[in-house]
Amino acid sequence: GPQYRSLASNPIQGQMLELGGMFISVPKLYGFITAIVTAGAIHWFLQKTLMGRAIRATSMDREAASLMGINQYRIYNVAFGIGAATAGIAAVTLIPFNNVFPTVGVLFDIKGFIIVVLGGLGSISGALIGGIIIGLIESVGPQFMTATWTEAIVYGLFLIVLFVKPSGLFGQKHDW
Repeated sequence: GPQYRSLASNPIQGQMLELGGMFISVPKLYGFITAIVTAGAIHWFLQKTLMGRAIRATSMDREAASLMGINQYRIYNVAFGIGAATAGIAAVTLIPFNNVFPTVGVLFDIKGFIIVVLGGLGSISGALIGGIIIGLIESVGPQFMTATWTEAIVYGLFLIVLFVKPSGLFGQKHDW
């Protein structure tokens, strides 16, 4: 049903790790490591494999890729599978510190969209840096202002980047 649910028995829930006088949440540390490893694996796959090259070629110019013998439908299916697997990894990583409810994905969809556009469409490193920027604002902001103002700053930064540099911080200008 539509009720909020949480992971009932989680052995690492609430565990903290002391590092140089700072306390770090163990589930969030695992989440951070998982995100870095996943991003690195996707980057390696897209840069070093033949299928990754085909995905990049198709994303740049579908017609040219098709003329070079790349099966677009196969590429679409593989890219969809990678996206679904990444979403599954993200879901498993986020369950320890979030409730689960039918529309929980909307919260992450909006934030993910902002991060990708902020970093620059097509730039994995830009998305990573965009995520770090948004994460820092959301982590440090509430220490100095309310959570509402922190969200306003995130959306304001997003709008400023869209107006000043529509291709994102690390994106390249496109003719579309």
